[in-house]
Amino acid sequence: MYMSSVNYKKKYVVTYKEIVLIFITFSIILFVLYPRDFLMKQILNEKDNYDLSMLYLKNMLKNDPTNEVLMLTLTKQSLATGKKDLSIKLLELLKNSKNKEVREETYLLTYKLLKDDYFYLESINSVKRLQSTSLQLKELMNLIIKTPIKSNEDLEELYQETQFLNDTKNAYILLKKLLEIHPNNLAWNKDASYLSSELSYKKEAMFYINKLVALDKKNSLQWQESKYYFLLKDSNYSKSETFLKTKSKHSIFWKKKLISFYEYNQKYKNVAKIHMQSFTNTSVKKQQRYHWLKAVNALKYGQHTRGALALASKYEDYFIQDKRARIGLLNLYLSLNELQKANALSKKILKRKLQ
Repeated sequence: MYMSSVNYKKKYVVTYKEIVLIFITFSIILFVLYPRDFLMKQILNEKDNYDLSMLYLKNMLKNDPTNEVLMLTLTKQSLATGKKDLSIKLLELLKNSKNKEVREETYLLTYKLLKDDYFYLESINSVKRLQSTSLQLKELMNLIIKTPIKSNEDLEELYQETQFLNDTKNAYILLKKLLEIHPNNLAWNKDASYLSSELSYKKEAMFYINKLVALDKKNSLQWQESKYYFLLKDSNYSKSETFLKTKSKHSIFWKKKLISFYEYNQKYKNVAKIHMQSFTNTSVKKQQRYHWLKAVNALKYGQHTRGALALASKYEDYFIQDKRARIGLLNLYLSLNELQKANALSKKILKRKLQ
């Protein structure tokens, strides 16, 4: 028997339009039979079929176009599927909401969108747009900071975001809230001492330094020294110099602080003097070269050109065999437009190589 002789009834395939109509009908039934909160919860818990959830949400919005909760839910679903254009349009509508909670959530979602844009702009090296986006993120953070923060996890996450933005002021605001919950967290106390110092909150900076002296037993001495050094910032030049010079006699740590102090006060001759003292106190040639070049450059930065050239020339032959010293000297002569000295040094180096 041939297959062609068999009688078949016609079979119909359901079209896409019919599926949509069935879905809309089913949606309306659900909408009528089930509480909205229950349906919203179901939609938010949907992890596999975002498109179906979005279709349902859009249908609900047609019946209730001013419902901001629906709009916010659709925004979240749109973000989950990467449909940024729809998310942006919805967030633009929601940012002026009269509902405080809706506005707060809008700020957070907008921040997330902008941060994604920031990383994209960074990847294509779009400097101007990157700067603009960075400013927008900081403005949004100012708004977010003013809203009630729901959990400790949110607080920590926002603190990390302020660090990402280099937003010192808001970082410190959040950090103080974190320290109210965990007052003995060592890392956060260190951050607080640094941030309060950066913001010139002197009393608060001293409070955290004192706290670290007690908390960080391993580095208690270092924090104690930092405490004294911090106090110097408020005292006069003479007292600070005397204190630092006394401490630096037996401590490399304080000698570096003394150099920083002189650099800050633009006392470059004093910087050069300290380096040359260290030069005479060592017989290791690499260390000598380091201190000599530091002293020469300090005089140069202080615009003591004659002193820099005199000190450089004095030890030119002593370091002639040291490649780094030769390069340092040539750079010095060229930067000061001492072409004759640079030429003479080049000839001297060439002559030694030919020998």
